[in-house]
Amino acid sequence: MVQITFTAMTRNGEKTSQFTMESTTSVEHVKVLIEAQFGISLRSLTLNNTQMANELTLEAIGVKTGDLIIAEPQMMGNVPMVPPSVAPGELSSLDQVPPHIANDPILFQRCIRENPKLLQQLLHQNPTLAEAVLSDDPLFIRSIFQNFAQQDAQRRAAQQERLARLHADPMNLELQREIEEAIRLENVEQNMKTAVEHMPESFGRVVMLYVPCEVNGRTLTAFVDSGAQSTIMSRACAERIGIMRLVDTRWSGMAKGVGTAKIIGRVHLAQIKIKNRVLNCSFTILEQDGMEFLFGLDMLRRHQICIDLKANCFRIGDDEVPFLSEKDIPRMDEDEEKFPSSSSSSSSSAPSPSSSSARSSLPQLAPSSSSAHPNSSPSSSVGAAPSSQSTQSADSPFPAESIKKLTDLGFDRQSAISALHSFQGNVEMAAALLFQSRF
Repeated sequence: MVQITFTAMTRNGEKTSQFTMESTTSVEHVKVLIEAQFGISLRSLTLNNTQMANELTLEAIGVKTGDLIIAEPQMMGNVPMVPPSVAPGELSSLDQVPPHIANDPILFQRCIRENPKLLQQLLHQNPTLAEAVLSDDPLFIRSIFQNFAQQDAQRRAAQQERLARLHADPMNLELQREIEEAIRLENVEQNMKTAVEHMPESFGRVVMLYVPCEVNGRTLTAFVDSGAQSTIMSRACAERIGIMRLVDTRWSGMAKGVGTAKIIGRVHLAQIKIKNRVLNCSFTILEQDGMEFLFGLDMLRRHQICIDLKANCFRIGDDEVPFLSEKDIPRMDEDEEKFPSSSSSSSSSAPSPSSSSARSSLPQLAPSSSSAHPNSSPSSSVGAAPSSQSTQSADSPFPAESIKKLTDLGFDRQSAISALHSFQGNVEMAAALLFQSRF
């Protein structure tokens, strides 16, 4: 161990500090520590009027306890600090960070830490760099900056190569397409940066709207969906609350949308209690489980219910029912453990003869979705889901069981994967999106 005194000239005058460190410490590591201590960017370290090489250790240079090492900043007389006119707290966008700060790891770390808004943007745009900024390891953030510099140099070299090839053959259609795609990607990147700056909440997960209610004396959590044409309930839920005896199977059929689902029938009239209100409702009963109860547009219109997003409540006349917070919303996987999956019955290839005749009396369930998927049929879209899941599970970044939960609900595999992508793998939110698209 050696005890060394360091001195450096900063914008606020000369600073001196003592460090005790291992003699095997490299000069490069020492420079990082000094930069973090003094808040400056160093050009070199000097011992006895001799510049210290970065790759050598203190022992190799001959540094002893009591030695004085002079730290020379990058710009003498104009040390790169944050000017008073652009204090870190006043910056509102990462694009506004001055170049001399953006290119200096230590100053950049200090600038971001002093501005929560910039830190939030960085967490969305570059989580790796944000992790380095939040760490207390100066070598880590310096290595991240070096990697970014190398990647930037490679991008610039590739761009120069494309331009050189274009100048050599300006009529080359392939090169023209490459440049067009590069411009498009640049515009997409700029569009995303603008969205992160002005609308960062769009990159978070939206909490769906749920309200507590009672049906037939049993407590339920209703998913409020004004985009669903009908109010629906799963078979397991209907059995649990004891209304399966009221199901009219003449209204059976197939619901088509992003996927397909078998309609068992309809409960024409039942009472639902929301807060102090008792409402008359009708339910379409689906074979699949998962989304146990969905309060659709038909009943919202019937009872003139208002979805007040500003007050975050479900308004029925003068009564207000607050929407459930995320922590109070039941998890789908927990529901599925309580209510066994009925995927085997939902995989039936065709409805019964009565369902074929009753389907004409239910034109409002999915008129647009049937036209959007003219080539799909109940047998192909539902029955094929298990086999595609078993043969293509390696093609998806999501667990096979997550995809299976959605395909068991009657949705095709590609739609399930797309919905999981939209909600970063959250099965419950993906199912809600798919149900909303179906009705």
